[in-house]
Amino acid sequence: MTTPDELQRAVERLKKAVVFAEGASLVDHEDIDFLLSERAELLATVERMREELDVVAVHLQLAGGWLREAGDDGQRTKELLRASNRARARAALPTGEKK
Repeated sequence: MTTPDELQRAVERLKKAVVFAEGASLVDHEDIDFLLSERAELLATVERMREELDVVAVHLQLAGGWLREAGDDGQRTKELLRASNRARARAALPTGEKK
């Protein structure tokens, strides 16, 4: 996952590249600022979704435990645990940002 420090370093590298590109008249600074803010917003959204998927995974595990305690034959419990594992796996998927 991307940490705030990693995002800050990426922003600093991009700012240096923008200064260089502006000197060569290749880009408009406002366009880069807009793209950076959009990317930051998307990454923040991904982080919130990851957190929510982790919460869902925990709730699915709890529900599986309750079913087990209630005498479930195991099928529903196994399905809930599989769903929990899928949620955790999706939460761990990389977003493509490089470190």
